[in-house]
Amino acid sequence: MSEATGQFSTWPGTLGLAATADPALVKEFAQIAAKEWVASGIHKGYMYQADVATEPRWTRVSGTFGESPQLVSEITKSLVEGFQGKKLGPDSVSMTVKHFPGDGAVDKGLDPHFASGRFAAYPTPGSLTKYQLPSFEAAIKAGTTSIMNYYNAPSNALSVPQLKGGAPFEEVGGAYNKAIITDLLRKQLGFKGYLTSSPG
Repeated sequence: MSEATGQFSTWPGTLGLAATADPALVKEFAQIAAKEWVASGIHKGYMYQADVATEPRWTRVSGTFGESPQLVSEITKSLVEGFQGKKLGPDSVSMTVKHFPGDGAVDKGLDPHFASGRFAAYPTPGSLTKYQLPSFEAAIKAGTTSIMNYYNAPSNALSVPQLKGGAPFEEVGGAYNKAIITDLLRKQLGFKGYLTSSPG
């Protein structure tokens, strides 16, 4: 915090950070911000959106780090490492990365908080694994303490097979979806931290 004003430092938004295309600079931002937060007694953050903006009509694109799975992954890793540090401790801000397995796949860009936007669509091979999952894998490898699931339900009618063996999706919301939470997040990706459920 600035001693002169007693306020937090001002930083670019998520797309502004992504526009730097510099994960090392983003990590430096996170380290500075973490010091300010901890100094004010804040040790938990419900951030950031690791969603890849694959649907340009989605209203939450401005909260993402853009459309590149590689860049979003690198930035997500830098943020987790910057806010949490090498090991979670009294100088850390514990992260909750969201919205697993990637809210950027919402059908027609509609808001998944409402019935009209309840489905996630994966229309091409690898839509899930090549575009949506890498940033969450990066967060897990960096040690994020928590992950929030998405509100959506994956749609088989709007998707081509994405799961191992071509299994169909269970068309229920992320918080209740065994294939997404237990099989994909826990077993396949090996996430052992906390899950913040978002029933919508």
